[in-house]
Amino acid sequence: MTRLALQWLYFAPWIQDDFKATRKLTINFGFRWDVNMGVTERYNRINSGFNADVVNPISEQIDKTKFPGYTVKGGLTFAGVGGGSRSPVATDWNNLQIRIGAAYRLNEQTVLRGGYGTFYQNPTSLGTSLAFPRRLLMSPRSTPAAHPPTRSTIPSPTA
Repeated sequence: MTRLALQWLYFAPWIQDDFKATRKLTINFGFRWDVNMGVTERYNRINSGFNADVVNPISEQIDKTKFPGYTVKGGLTFAGVGGGSRSPVATDWNNLQIRIGAAYRLNEQTVLRGGYGTFYQNPTSLGTSLAFPRRLLMSPRSTPAAHPPTRSTIPSPTA
């Protein structure tokens, strides 16, 4: 199997600040924004869906004398082929994470701390093990460039 040249771009800008409300109470605020760009492959070999209207390349192997005018429809589409997006998934722009915390000093030896935050699992850490199984990533050798990829359906591999 050919090695794929996959790339995930991931940005996570954040800001945090502490505010000393009183001599005993410190409050901190934070904000983080995770931006997960869709996976791309250098040579556009990622399956991005199924197009039921495209003429399947197997049609060329049908005996036209026995089945005149018959064509097989349906085939895989590939990211970046035919003018479509280079990624089978859209960029995730909405992972906004707010954090707030507080520390209150009861006495010289005891401090109570607490906090709240929202967190998101970064899908790029999953690699091809969950998000993009290798059986889903195909080669576009027979995909006609005249049919742009559709992003409506991404088939799931069967075990």
